[in-house]
Amino acid sequence: MQKFIFFYHASPEAMQRMGSASPEDQQAHFAKWQAWTESNAESLENAGTPLSGGQVLTAAGSSESTSTIMGYAILQAEDMAAAQAILKTDPFLDQGDGCSIEVYECMSMPG
Repeated sequence: MQKFIFFYHASPEAMQRMGSASPEDQQAHFAKWQAWTESNAESLENAGTPLSGGQVLTAAGSSESTSTIMGYAILQAEDMAAAQAILKTDPFLDQGDGCSIEVYECMSMPG
């Protein structure tokens, strides 16, 4: 099995849309996400961690990040195709325009 990290992206418009959803809609989406994490529990090493307040660091200093990353999670799968097959069913993608998932294979450090 290989390890993959994936990032949840949401545009400012998508974040506003999700934040202004009714409590009932938010609860319904959370229930879908919980069901998804439970059905993929064997693959998910970390089911999800929200992120905020990102900073970009350079030799000259730091500044606020403009990235649309709002969270990350880690999963194990046979290969990238298998990881994508799992992620395509993530209910996060059902939240409409401006929501996406970016996935990377975690590589081992040589040595």
